[in-house]
Amino acid sequence: MRRNSAQCSDAAPCATALRYEVYRKQIDKLQTNNRGVYMLLDNKLKLLARCSPNAARQDAAKQHGALYAQFPSGLIRGALHGLGVSAVVGVEVNELPACHFTVRIQKAKEENPE
Repeated sequence: MRRNSAQCSDAAPCATALRYEVYRKQIDKLQTNNRGVYMLLDNKLKLLARCSPNAARQDAAKQHGALYAQFPSGLIRGALHGLGVSAVVGVEVNELPACHFTVRIQKAKEENPE
């Protein structure tokens, strides 16, 4: 039986469990606004660890880091989809190798009884 977003209150722990299983590391910070938005902060994402730039190439490294961070973003979205939770996952890379994931749980569309 698939769960919808109204039934799944454990979406963020599911996402953090996925991150542990893939990278063998816990998320550094997890916050929620109790309205279906979760913020996950990872201070040392392994994919971004090798993107640490020198001062002259910092902008290019951040752009590459943002592309590399799309992979774990997709993993989180896919794991939630597998649980029957529709979500939009965004990622920001402000300072390497840290990144900030934002998970917005989509409300289930209600069918119109006609």
